[in-house]
Amino acid sequence: MIPLHIQQLLDERGYSQRTDDKEAIRRTLVALGIDPASELGEFYLAYDPSLLQSDTSYEQLLDVVIPVVDGAAPVEADPSETPVGMATAFARDVWEVPERMICLTTTEGEGAFLYDLSSGAIYDFSLSEQAELCNGSLSPRWNSFFEFIAWYLS
Repeated sequence: MIPLHIQQLLDERGYSQRTDDKEAIRRTLVALGIDPASELGEFYLAYDPSLLQSDTSYEQLLDVVIPVVDGAAPVEADPSETPVGMATAFARDVWEVPERMICLTTTEGEGAFLYDLSSGAIYDFSLSEQAELCNGSLSPRWNSFFEFIAWYLS
């Protein structure tokens, strides 16, 4: 369950829970390797992270749903075509980040926030740290997604 203090932060900022097709989101999460019962999965099922604005980071979080354009109905797409899927494919193919990593932000700079599927930790990754990330010597900045999102919203 999303901690009360995070729900309160979201409420204070005027963010409402998403109304998208939860089953479609759940299928996309599973296809991306994200456990819907994980902290990240719970958050994606409840909120659209791409709507969140941060005072502590310029990085924009990505969604697992393709954005709706001009009032068109949401379309369930191949997970690799979602914003998270495309950024993750880039990070894995070009930056050679481990398969256990999901990219939560754009890859426009030389870094991103990466979610570790095996531990739930979040890395504030810079491309200069690629070797350390791959050999396991890079430490995560946050031990859980909820720690990360509390920082992001603060």
